[in-house]
Amino acid sequence: AANYKINEQLSAKASYARMYQYLHLVATSGVTLPTDIWYPSSQRVKPQRSDQVAAGLAYLLNSKWLFTIETFYKDLQNQLELVDGAEIFANDALEEEFAIGQGQAYGLEWSVEKQEGRLQGWIGYTLSRTERSNFRKIDPNAQYAQQRPLSPFYDRRHDLSIVATYEINR
Repeated sequence: AANYKINEQLSAKASYARMYQYLHLVATSGVTLPTDIWYPSSQRVKPQRSDQVAAGLAYLLNSKWLFTIETFYKDLQNQLELVDGAEIFANDALEEEFAIGQGQAYGLEWSVEKQEGRLQGWIGYTLSRTERSNFRKIDPNAQYAQQRPLSPFYDRRHDLSIVATYEINR
């Protein structure tokens, strides 16, 4: 991560991160039943990997208000989905029910934060998209880079967060 102070009020930041996750949340987008399972990495099921880059600006207005805007892109590898008609209960060969693919997430975030006074807090908004693709067991006829992306159930296109604290007394 890097942060460059342009002047007393404005700074630019950029970051890169490579992350691994050895426990997979396996869900099916076609069934609304509670069939999500957590599955550990194995010889066949490699750990999930993500590479994320982000860049943004922060502006401090009179030491009281902080405004930020940031954009990000995340490349996702070794993502799991259940194949259509998967048998997940009492199945000793559960790994055969998995399709392995990739994905991406990208978006724009902005926030405003009040940093002084008895009432403090922040408001943040994120516009993002998460897509997953190239699950050959689900769509074996798809070309590598041209398969129609899947929208996972955790794709949160719009996310608004509001946090406030109020100091009642010293």
